[in-house]
Amino acid sequence: MKKQIIRKKLEEKTRSDLASSCKIWEGTLCRGYGTVSISGKNFRAARLAFEIEKGPIPPGCVIHHTCFNTKCVNSKHLKPMPQSEHMKIHAERGVWNGQNNSQAKLTRTQVIEIKKRGKLLGEKPKIIAEDFDVTLSNVHSILAGKSWSHINIIERKAA
Repeated sequence: MKKQIIRKKLEEKTRSDLASSCKIWEGTLCRGYGTVSISGKNFRAARLAFEIEKGPIPPGCVIHHTCFNTKCVNSKHLKPMPQSEHMKIHAERGVWNGQNNSQAKLTRTQVIEIKKRGKLLGEKPKIIAEDFDVTLSNVHSILAGKSWSHINIIERKAA
């Protein structure tokens, strides 16, 4: 692929955010990340932006957005790093916790309500799942503390 073609495709779908200096991708998104199609093949926009400006991404590395904006394609905000380091940074910042996770189907308020109804009021998980339009497995995971574990409620049952 020629750099000029890629650069043009990226520029056509970005806008500058003066406050953050991010170059925001306004084209197609996949799981919150910019995606660009070139010759019928899809690529992550940030990876292409990095490679055009700074060269190949080292083997075994992912692209980290230092601005924490997954739509940003500003090569100055993109840094290659091993996946393990990337995961550690995001875990420390709570980037993928709860409703900060782009795949989250519930809000913090809804999870608190699910935990209250399931743990304090003893409602059946099946009814809770139906009320919140989520799977029974999702509710069980929340009540068991396997997901949304960073949200705690006081577990006092009425006497």
